[in-house]
Amino acid sequence: MPLAGVYHAPVNNLLTRTGASYGIDCPVPGPILEARLPDRAPKTDARTESRVPDVARLRWVLLCLVVLLGVAIGVVYVTAAQSANERTIENSARQTAALARTLEVHAARSFGAADTALSAMIEALEGRGAFAGVDLQAMIADRRNFVPGIHSIVWIDADGLVRLDSTAIDVAPRDVSDANYFTAHRDRSGLGLYLSPPMADPDSGASVLIISRRLEDSQGEFAGVVAAALDAEYFRAYYATLDVGVGGSIALWSDDGMLLIREPHNPAMIGRVFAGQPLHRGLMSGLREQTHRVVSPLDGVARLQSWRRVADLPFVVSVAFAEEYYMAPMRAALRTQLIAVAAGAVITLALAFLVWFQLGRHARLDAERRAGIERLAQSRRQLRTVVDTVPAIINAKDREGRYTLMNAYQAAVFGIHPREAIGKRVSEFLSGPLAGEVEALERELAETGRAIRDHAESFPDASGRMRHFLTSKIPIFGDDGKVAQYVSVATDVTAIREMEATTRAAEARMRAAIESIPEGFAIFDEDDRLVVANRPYVEMFAGETDPSRLQGRTFEELVRMSIARGEPPEPGFTTETWVAERMRRHREGMTGTRLLRIADGRTVSVAERHVPGVGVVGIRTDVSRMVETEAALRNARDAAESANRAKSQFLANMSHELRTPLNAIIGFAEMIEKEIFGKVGSKRYIEYAADIAASGRHLVDLIGDVLDMSKIEAGRYTLEEDEVDLTQTIEAAIAIARGQAHHAGVRLNAAGEKLRLRADGRALRQVLLNLLSNAIKFTPKGGRVDVAWRAREDGVEVDVADTGIGISQEDLPHVIEPFRQAQGVGRNYGGTGLGLAITKRLIEMHGGRLEIESEAGKGTRVRFRLPADRWLRDAA
Repeated sequence: MPLAGVYHAPVNNLLTRTGASYGIDCPVPGPILEARLPDRAPKTDARTESRVPDVARLRWVLLCLVVLLGVAIGVVYVTAAQSANERTIENSARQTAALARTLEVHAARSFGAADTALSAMIEALEGRGAFAGVDLQAMIADRRNFVPGIHSIVWIDADGLVRLDSTAIDVAPRDVSDANYFTAHRDRSGLGLYLSPPMADPDSGASVLIISRRLEDSQGEFAGVVAAALDAEYFRAYYATLDVGVGGSIALWSDDGMLLIREPHNPAMIGRVFAGQPLHRGLMSGLREQTHRVVSPLDGVARLQSWRRVADLPFVVSVAFAEEYYMAPMRAALRTQLIAVAAGAVITLALAFLVWFQLGRHARLDAERRAGIERLAQSRRQLRTVVDTVPAIINAKDREGRYTLMNAYQAAVFGIHPREAIGKRVSEFLSGPLAGEVEALERELAETGRAIRDHAESFPDASGRMRHFLTSKIPIFGDDGKVAQYVSVATDVTAIREMEATTRAAEARMRAAIESIPEGFAIFDEDDRLVVANRPYVEMFAGETDPSRLQGRTFEELVRMSIARGEPPEPGFTTETWVAERMRRHREGMTGTRLLRIADGRTVSVAERHVPGVGVVGIRTDVSRMVETEAALRNARDAAESANRAKSQFLANMSHELRTPLNAIIGFAEMIEKEIFGKVGSKRYIEYAADIAASGRHLVDLIGDVLDMSKIEAGRYTLEEDEVDLTQTIEAAIAIARGQAHHAGVRLNAAGEKLRLRADGRALRQVLLNLLSNAIKFTPKGGRVDVAWRAREDGVEVDVADTGIGISQEDLPHVIEPFRQAQGVGRNYGGTGLGLAITKRLIEMHGGRLEIESEAGKGTRVRFRLPADRWLRDAA
């Protein structure tokens, strides 16, 4: 920092007398002291004695002048210090605010990309938009892999079970119904994007932030949650790349003041709401950004903090510089100025003492002069130290371009000692055309006397690294009015230039990435002019192959070009009204996507979103094949439904035609078996009649199951709901199954509370009989079947558990499929394989769900749950 306004002249005089210059931009006056002292004191005469009182008065006047000068210097120094302090705070505030804006953009992009993934997942689950019918597992895995920072994406159904996870293809449902983000969406319908406190991932142990959105069914009821876990380490790693100095911090907060992520990381602070702090008070007051001084309640460090809300998301980013860090350069500069002021004061006092003692004795004056010279030498050494510690090149040269001064920073760049440069030219350190360019520039300065400001120079340092500088050269004029020497100050901007090169490379990579996207991509600025577009976009829009030819065109111009090429307006629109409608959709940003027929006959999916501060981002995807495929699928579905209806009608007719002769066969067989009209004769005929009757009854049951299944699949099975006593229904089913259990040697147990339901009693009885029949059939002699029922907050639960042969894990997923049984079961135990399939469909028609738990050789537990709204609590 320059010694702004602090007694420059004596310092420059000192530098001039020593043959060096430190780059202080002011004229150089003559030497400090030109008086010659006599060898001894002059003789005193009467006239001298008569002037003694005058000398005393002069001494007092001199003393007053020195005091006034000291006060003036003090006032100037204090004023300069206050001004420097204010400027430092203002500059630091601008830096923290700018860094906070950068963090806001990063957070908006990261969380916005995650939120976009959640929105796409909601569209896919609700079967609408461009993601209808896509492979949901592949989509969320793709989003997780290509959206930075996303740890995982999950879909949770309305019961709190994780149904889909981007980290695994086959996910065993796990219950997260007690998670705060699940209960928040379940209990509040208009919550929007929800942010949970930081938590540890149950699988990896990584710290994550959960953002989630609510799923709703077609009636607007709660249907589950989609959530994305963002890796906190991703944000901390990014924050660690940003330089906030010693004691500084970067943090991410929720919009209610809870600390989510902090770099440097401090586990004691994460998850806390720092109530009463300026950031928390600002958030509670509705502010969107603020810069203020804050003292940490944990470490007591004073910091300058800037925070900003992140767009429309529930996040706040903050940047804090430690006061010791951002005030250090200013305080160092003030110390430097104080040294210069002290040096000036010392010089002034020395002059005063010289004058004081010049009026006294010669010996005293000579002693004070020597003391003054020593103090000046000390000041010169101090100033040299200051110049050597400045992080910039500072040098001085004479009129011929020879170094008279080189500071330690420049000597380190050249790889030499500062003393080695004295008397040499720049061409002895730099080779090639650069040295000639520098010397020509210095000759021009010597001839014209005009200062050169911010001249760009680049040269390799001693290690071979290319360094970049902005150099200013200031002339110092001698007593003859000509340039005696000049001072050069060069600021090292290497880091800035390298950052600019990195930024340009990043922009080039971004453009290459955009051009590689198969979909059409474009960005329109706030003035609605095209700033970025790839080739697929301009080909679909205007039939162009070079995006640069359309850059700068307005969206309306592009729409009219597309219509002129033959793009048809949507039905009900004229050309002008269609242009107006397209402009309206473009300005407002469409919800989801729209299909558009373009001039060459293709169908494209159009998605546009308005991004504050950027403009409108548009994406166009060629979905012609997808539209054709969907039409073909609809036709195939209609044909399949027609065939299914024909099948159901055929089965209904056949079941009636088969039941009539089967009932006659069963009746006649039972008459023969019981010998109603007389003895048959042979016992084998009686056994044959019994077998005929049993086979007939089996066929009737089979036809009944097939008919019920066909009615359910055809949608013709209707529930006749009424108030049902669950306890009585279960006891009636057990009474019917008791004969089968007795014959099989199986014990039946039942326990439960008295409950009443709103349900179809006949269907409920069929469900229970199917489950009891299966349990008894597959339980060996001596086993048992337990039936239990209970009421819970989320509904009514019925369990049928047996100690039978069980089901292997390979067969378990297939036993509820129509006509499917476990391996070997059909041969050993008989059955149609429709019982569990019918049971599952009947339970689902009541809004419930069926669950099966089994292990081969240890038994099976079948549980069905009915929703809470079917439990008639008052009736119970």
